[in-house]
Amino acid sequence: MTSHLSFRLDWMYMWSALYQMNPWLITSNKISLKAQLQSLPGAGFGMSAAHYLFLQRNMEKDSVTFDTAIEYYKGMGNNYQILLFPEGTDKSPWTTTKSQEYAKKNGLKQLKHLLYPRVAGFHHLLTKMREEKFVTYVYDVSIAYPYNIVQSEVDLILKGDCPKEVHFHVKKIAVNDVPHSEADCGRWLNDLWLEKEARLEEYYSEPKPYNRRFAMENGQRIWKNVGC
Repeated sequence: MTSHLSFRLDWMYMWSALYQMNPWLITSNKISLKAQLQSLPGAGFGMSAAHYLFLQRNMEKDSVTFDTAIEYYKGMGNNYQILLFPEGTDKSPWTTTKSQEYAKKNGLKQLKHLLYPRVAGFHHLLTKMREEKFVTYVYDVSIAYPYNIVQSEVDLILKGDCPKEVHFHVKKIAVNDVPHSEADCGRWLNDLWLEKEARLEEYYSEPKPYNRRFAMENGQRIWKNVGC
């Protein structure tokens, strides 16, 4: 399970990161998406058949979606990764303004590169996975684009415009290190986002795109990948 979204197409590039970790992971990845995407011709049917999680940004309804999905995945007897974006939306001028208003209202630091996460969905999903003994680690993934950012599916599909490179920073977190109560989990998640913000600020402080890299920590390594 991952926890980051900066732009609308981040989830598509995650396939590459999963392949680098283990090619078989791309066969067991379940993605949380906006419910509207279920209506896409062809693709919507395929994602439904793959049992992706279509969320409506309504916890009363989404909690049922989470619970049903985890029970189904557990019943299948396979190990799955769930790609979750706690922000609940992509980063845009409007959502950035709303996130900054939320930060000001709650006395939080203003974020430049990220939106503040919503704890309710993340906490509910993690609680259900704990109850079903279906989670061991949370993988925090930060995504950065050293050159160009492609925000639109239309540009990607119809124009063939794609990022020259996509960089990932992956942090493995034992589930026992994540607080259980919603309030404590919310504080933990906000602190994690502040770490991610600092990481991205350092990354983009490098003026030359070809020199942009995530800072390496003990035990980490770099995976080489092919860009467009």
